Amino acid sequence: MHDVISKEDALRILGHHLDDIITVVTAGWTDWKGVQQEAPRWALRKSARTRASWVNDAMAEKAREVFADKPGVHMTEKRGFITLTFENTLILRFKKFRGKRLRTSGIPTQQRLDFENQQVAIEGITVTSIVAGYLLDRLELEQERLAITCPLGGENLWVIELEIPGGEVRNVTFGPPAAPSTPGVVVESATAGQEEEQANQED
Repeated sequence: MHDVISKEDALRILGHHLDDIITVVTAGWTDWKGVQQEAPRWALRKSARTRASWVNDAMAEKAREVFADKPGVHMTEKRGFITLTFENTLILRFKKFRGKRLRTSGIPTQQRLDFENQQVAIEGITVTSIVAGYLLDRLELEQERLAITCPLGGENLWVIELEIPGGEVRNVTFGPPAAPSTPGVVVESATAGQEEEQANQED
């Protein structure tokens, strides 16, 4: 594994793109809720996998719209799979998170393993892999959390919590606070999952 960019540097690079990232992450679920309203019986019969695919497609469509020709951002698309590279340093993909530790799931292809183990290189230059995604509430009716994570071996080195439009930033009681110049963002330390796991063991 190469050196991974710090959360502070990630915030510096992503700072003026955060609103656009939030727009993309929320667009998919908003689109699906529209389907539920227009065709509730059809939506009710669909599997969770179909729903996730619909949301992913809607996020990809919004990403194409929002990040087209953005200075400092390079978009790559292969078989509907979109990644955004920021300043040749961060490579971002959009995903659904599973569980409070904000992990992702999928077929363990070599591409996915390289991404999650920080082994991605673009034209010989190593970059840091990050994921922008959402976590649904327990009933899977609304998006409960939006975040950007830096994965490594099934865990996250750091997490940037994002503000849900019309809602509030999730209250984080651990880790360093976000930089004052970046409103609406809270940085979560990598010890979060460890503390949660210890608490569960004690219970």
